[in-house]
Amino acid sequence: MNKKTLLLSAILLTAALSACSSRQASPEPSEEPNATVELMTTDGRAEAPSVSGPVEENSSPVPSEIPSDASDRTGRFLKSTSGDGILVIDNYGPVVFTYASGDRSVLDTLDNGDAVSMKIGPIMETWPGQTTVYSCELLRKGRRGAVDPDTLASLMEMGQIPKEPLSPMFYARDTLFIGTGRTASPTCGTEDGSFSSVIDSLKVPSENGQSNFGSEGDGYISLWDGAMAVRDGDHYTLFLANGTLEYEGRFFRQSDLSDDTVAWLDSYNNLPEEGRMSISYVPYDLMPEDNTGITAMETDASAP
Repeated sequence: MNKKTLLLSAILLTAALSACSSRQASPEPSEEPNATVELMTTDGRAEAPSVSGPVEENSSPVPSEIPSDASDRTGRFLKSTSGDGILVIDNYGPVVFTYASGDRSVLDTLDNGDAVSMKIGPIMETWPGQTTVYSCELLRKGRRGAVDPDTLASLMEMGQIPKEPLSPMFYARDTLFIGTGRTASPTCGTEDGSFSSVIDSLKVPSENGQSNFGSEGDGYISLWDGAMAVRDGDHYTLFLANGTLEYEGRFFRQSDLSDDTVAWLDSYNNLPEEGRMSISYVPYDLMPEDNTGITAMETDASAP
């Protein structure tokens, strides 16, 4: 083999090796038409692509949906040391609640003992119970003393509500009598008994002759089966047993009155004395028995 032949073979071999190397370095074409080859980087400092244009921020609260198993409950409101408040549900008991609505205007106006209607979710069976409230309606203003005293005492002991003295009350004839703050006018001056012991104002009396106010020896007079008058200096204060109501010196069983009358009487008794003098409507079942045929009594002023 001559030198020209060897030189030509070397050139052809070099060209073949160069072409093979070029094919290995290039990415293989995709079988998909119009496919493109993406370049990748292993640089860990690479930043994510930024979003062009301003980013919108939704700061308005999303309203909570009311679940299908929510129900309307009525009761008395109490301010709580935990949660948004306590609803003492009629014929059930206290429930600590979280308020889900963004509009707290009604909730912020409530005072202890106000009668309310709330739409609540399922109740967790603890004591007190726990639930979520989705709406609230004020039915009428009330007072803390309208809440069962044993419930108040237990909630205070557990730290669920602030500690405040309970309504004045005493135990006699195996019955608890709770002060109304209203003046009583006994027709007989002979006292039926007196206090034999006085306990802390945060507790509920449970023994005959026991009170959570006043002094030992303070006397009381029976006015009716569920009504007592307790001497306070030169006058007497009205005390009522659970289930007994009073209107202008006349006494009634709550079970004998309609729900509307009981609600009216609750509002009436929460009025100041001058307000009670200017009412415009009195339910018939509170009228004296000789007012036969009268469905209601009206005056010239506005109703409570």
